[in-house]
Amino acid sequence: MINYHLKSKQNNKSQSVDAYLTGYFKNPSDRLKISVGKTINPIDFGDAEANFKFDREKINKSKKHGVIIFKRALEDFETATSKTETYFIAMGYKPTKEDFKEHLLINLGRKVEIKEEDNRILLVDFIEQYCDERVKMTLKGQNPIKENSLNKLVVHLGNINF
Repeated sequence: MINYHLKSKQNNKSQSVDAYLTGYFKNPSDRLKISVGKTINPIDFGDAEANFKFDREKINKSKKHGVIIFKRALEDFETATSKTETYFIAMGYKPTKEDFKEHLLINLGRKVEIKEEDNRILLVDFIEQYCDERVKMTLKGQNPIKENSLNKLVVHLGNINF
């Protein structure tokens, strides 16, 4: 479940919004607080009589430019949360609060996932590169390519276990 709260309830200026996530974690009582990443005027967020409690209907009905941007940010946030939840369901376990936060930040684009680079060369790329080099050498008059040498290379590469 996601609950949205204003950081401050001053009427005269935009306030940032925090999301409180519950029910996604291994420990059911854990609660993750994370910023939505956008600001909104408290009057547009909810009614003053209800102490500016989040009102989705009010946001959906509003035609103000700032509110529309905020609504898009909420949609993106909820999509990223759903994607993160789906990832852990597919992995088959309930995450800790920290694991969920890390994957959520990656899905929100606020954190970059560092992947190790694979330095292996694909067989097709190697053959293509070899052929290109041999053709260039032939055009320069150096060591002309022979069909027999290419056949030996293909047979040799076929015998290698990858």
